Amino acid sequence: MIEAVIFDMDGVIIDSEPMWEIAEIEIFKELGIEMTVDMCMEMKGRKIDEVVLHWYN
Repeated sequence: MIEAVIFDMDGVIIDSEPMWEIAEIEIFKELGIEMTVDMCMEMKGRKIDEVVLHWYN
C-alpha cells in the first residue's frame, strides 16, 4: 500500500524561475536597488542561502 507520494514540482511540473525574477526585481526596487534581469540570471539555480550570502556580504 502506498502511504505517501513526493512530487518534485519545481523544474519538473512548473518553472518558478520567472516568478522569482519578478519578485527579486520588485523587492530590490522597494529597497532602492536597481536589479537587472542579468543580475537575476547570475543567481539562477542557486540555493536561497547562497543568494543571500552573495547579495548581503
